[in-house]
Amino acid sequence: MKPISMKMKGLNSFLEVQEIDFEKLTSQGLFGIFGPTGSGKTSILDGMTLALYGTTSRNSTNYINVNTDKAFVEYIFSIQEKQQHKYLVARSFKRTKDGGIRSDSAKFADITEEEPVILADRVGTVNAKCQEVLGLSKDDFFRTVVLPQGKFSEFLKLEGMERNKILERLFHLEKYGERLAFLVKEQAGQWEGKRKEQEGALSRYEAVTTEAIQALEQKETELEKNLAKKEEALKKMRKNLEDSKGQILLWEEYDAVCEKENSLAKEQDDITALQENLKKAEIANGLFPYFSDYQESIAKEKSYTQKAATLTELWTEKRKSFTSTQLELQKAEERKQAQKPVLEQRRNNLLEAVKLAEERDIQKNRFHTQKKNREEITKKLLDAQEKMKALLQDIDARKLQKTAMQQEIVKTTISAEIQQMIMNGFQKTERLNQQKCRRTAIEEGLKEDIKNIRNKEREKQELLQRLKEKEAEKAEYLQNAWENQKKKCAKLSAEIEKAQVSQIEIQGKKETQEQLYMENMAAILAASLEDGMPCPVCGSIHHEKPQTLRQKEDIQALQKQKEALEEEIQAIYETLAGLRTQLQQEQQITFENLPISPKLTEELQKLQTEAAKKETEINGLQKRYTERKQEWEAENKEILQKENELEIQKQTAMVEDFQIAYEALQEKNRKREELQKLLETLEQKLDARIKNREKGEGIIQELKAQQTEASFLQKQAEEKLLEIKEKILEKAQTEENILEKLKETEASIAALEKQYETSKALFEQASTEEQEVARQLAAVKALAEASQKDSIQKYALLQEKMKSCSVTEETYIAKYHTEEQKLSQMREKLENFQKEKIRVQEQLLQIKKKLKSKRMEQGEFALLEKELQTLETETTEENKSFGAVRKELEQMKTAWKEKENVCVLLEKIHHKLDILSELEGLFRGKRFVEYISRYYLEHIAREADTGLKEMTGNTYGLEIDENTAFIIRDYKNGGASRPASTLSGGETFMASLALALALSSQIQMKGAAPLELFFLDEGFGTLDENCLEVVMEALEKIRNKKRSVGVITHVEEIKNRIPVHLLIEPAKAGEGGSKISIEEL
Repeated sequence: MKPISMKMKGLNSFLEVQEIDFEKLTSQGLFGIFGPTGSGKTSILDGMTLALYGTTSRNSTNYINVNTDKAFVEYIFSIQEKQQHKYLVARSFKRTKDGGIRSDSAKFADITEEEPVILADRVGTVNAKCQEVLGLSKDDFFRTVVLPQGKFSEFLKLEGMERNKILERLFHLEKYGERLAFLVKEQAGQWEGKRKEQEGALSRYEAVTTEAIQALEQKETELEKNLAKKEEALKKMRKNLEDSKGQILLWEEYDAVCEKENSLAKEQDDITALQENLKKAEIANGLFPYFSDYQESIAKEKSYTQKAATLTELWTEKRKSFTSTQLELQKAEERKQAQKPVLEQRRNNLLEAVKLAEERDIQKNRFHTQKKNREEITKKLLDAQEKMKALLQDIDARKLQKTAMQQEIVKTTISAEIQQMIMNGFQKTERLNQQKCRRTAIEEGLKEDIKNIRNKEREKQELLQRLKEKEAEKAEYLQNAWENQKKKCAKLSAEIEKAQVSQIEIQGKKETQEQLYMENMAAILAASLEDGMPCPVCGSIHHEKPQTLRQKEDIQALQKQKEALEEEIQAIYETLAGLRTQLQQEQQITFENLPISPKLTEELQKLQTEAAKKETEINGLQKRYTERKQEWEAENKEILQKENELEIQKQTAMVEDFQIAYEALQEKNRKREELQKLLETLEQKLDARIKNREKGEGIIQELKAQQTEASFLQKQAEEKLLEIKEKILEKAQTEENILEKLKETEASIAALEKQYETSKALFEQASTEEQEVARQLAAVKALAEASQKDSIQKYALLQEKMKSCSVTEETYIAKYHTEEQKLSQMREKLENFQKEKIRVQEQLLQIKKKLKSKRMEQGEFALLEKELQTLETETTEENKSFGAVRKELEQMKTAWKEKENVCVLLEKIHHKLDILSELEGLFRGKRFVEYISRYYLEHIAREADTGLKEMTGNTYGLEIDENTAFIIRDYKNGGASRPASTLSGGETFMASLALALALSSQIQMKGAAPLELFFLDEGFGTLDENCLEVVMEALEKIRNKKRSVGVITHVEEIKNRIPVHLLIEPAKAGEGGSKISIEEL
């Protein structure tokens, strides 16, 4: 952050508007703020923090000047991010009726561009936006911007626990202490519960081993080989059956194609007749275009002859009209030449008269305007003289009123010393009352702490009792779980025996169904055989008809029942495998590894965690009670001391009650402020009236000059008007109705022109129409002659084409002419017949090639199907056995993966518990906080060492030893180390300053942008002349373009060494508040 400017008004000692140009102030990199005690040096910092955070650096609650009820501050600064941004933050404050202060308005804007962008316009949002842009809280900002050097000197010499407390407070390391230890312990309890849960889950997988998986895999391989052999045989059988079925279909196709060939032979006669008709139609269609052209030519010849006769009659009429219009045109032209010159001369004279009349009217208006203007100027002059007289009387009265008001202000003015004394007493009284309120709040807090400690102790005992009950519940739960485990194993054994009995019963039903199926298949085969036909099974030619023959539907029903029984047997087999696996897994569970209910485990962990949490809370409350008691004792001691100081101050100021004195002071200041405002208003009005007097005198002189000029212009306009009237009479012989006479003349000229133009237009139209009709007549006659010649030529061509086609009569063309669509249909029909005939012949040849043997009967094909069905049944049985083994193997492998996952998770849980155990030991007490503090301290020491070497010309360095104590490295004496306490005053200052800058830099690391300004507030009065010289040399070395140093002091020796001064002049009686000015040496 780089400050640019700041305005403030009504803030502490600054009653009037004061502006600080930080660009000028920081131009040399080193500047000083000088002024007497109480003049407002620290108020500069208050202005910054009020603008950015809405509160002062000292958390003061009374920062508005006693002579006003309002204050405002406007601060402009820039931030160098990726690009430079310029921001404005403005706030106003108002004193309330009870003496407090509240924010009246707030605004935060980006003013980088010409148009400002409002980023926040409420108090809360402005606070948040400032902290977001700077990246620092108010406390961090103040610790960074203001370096109270004496405090850092103490930090340099502190060691051990005291310094760690400061670092813990500066860098907010409290979160790494007891709170972190509690969180680690809570996490360890949760992970211990997870460990027990996973160990219980692992006990269920004892039957799942690699040996069991290998045995199942071997059995699966054997079944897979047998199944492959069955499937190969089934494949060959299916191929043989497909080949036989194909031959049967080919013979059926052969019969159908032969029937199609016979049908085509019957259609041959109709096709021959169709070919003859097609030939005649093609000849007629070839001659038809010539015949059509000849007919069209005859029609055109007749049309053109009729049109020529019509145009001849029309031309005769147009010729008569042309002659008539020509005579009318000649008469109109003669009238125009005789009358037009006379009318044009008259029009020109009238036009000149109109212009003169317009000029006359203008001159007349000008005359009246000049007359009216002279009268208005005369009136204004009289008014101005009256007003000037009244204004002079008012000025004299207001001067008397101003003198009386100034005397009244002097009477109500109280000296700055008395005001400051009363205000200080009032502020101390307010702070004392607030401190008493804090003491009362602490007392209430102590009572509340005692009450909370007792409640927490009672809650802790209740938790311990509940924990004991849960432990008993856990033991009872495990005993019940063990009994349930035994019952579960017995139940599984009973289910396995029951499934085995069901398997035997269903297997018997299956065998009975197969026997019935085979018997009925033999009956169906025997029913289709006749005596003398050999049996395809045994070869016998004598066949007995069994009496148990059933219908084909019954055979299909038996087949479905058999398949259903096979599926049921397979399901029972799979159920048995699953039950055996489950029983084996359950028998591996012992009483020690019984799984515990997750809910019970969670409740136990929760109770243990809550008990530990209560213990921590009790320790925290007891600690807070002790701290709060110490705070009360310190607060009470300070209150008693301040009460004594306030009594002494009352006696000194001779005031019984600072509250009443402050209110009286406020009333006088309010009255004086009102009088000052009235006086300012009166002075402004008086100045305005004096200016008006001067202005009025000028106006009167100007109006007199205007009156003389207006009289001259009025006389000049009157003479010009008489001259114009004489010229109008000369041109128009009258002054009246000139425009009407001009319009009549122009109308006569226009009518003459219109009559001539009309006659001319009619003549031209008649001439054009006569010529157009004559042209059309000639064209039509030419077309008629051409059409006659064309008809003769086309007729000769038609006769020639008919002769070449052996056609003698024109009626032949009309008779056999056929539409092209119908002709195409005839050709398509003939073509399709020929294609179909060829296709049938080719199809017969192809089928004969594919036929390999004699026809196969349906009985032979049925026997092949029966063999295939038997083989398919055997393959299905083999496949079911293979599927059951594979499913059992998959279940076993899935269980093995689950077991591996549980083992991996247990390993992670053990690793996590080991880490938490180590962390629990590490975070016990404040060892980790001390470790973090040492980390920060090492970084601060390295940066401070660099700064100290730069300030001392590599004479001294700063380090920390193994006990984290600061030591000075003396390079003048060969790099020997020495304690910081052995340094002189100036050397201590430089070491402390280097350490202060390093610590400030570490705090700034949390910010969004570097702060390019800080203030050094140090009691330089305690340093001797040599030390001051060392101090100034150090300050000269650390200033640069990116960081300006501001020194707040009143030591004259330092003032003379600093190039730029911000001077604060304290308030004087009757002249407002403190004044600010910048001085460059």
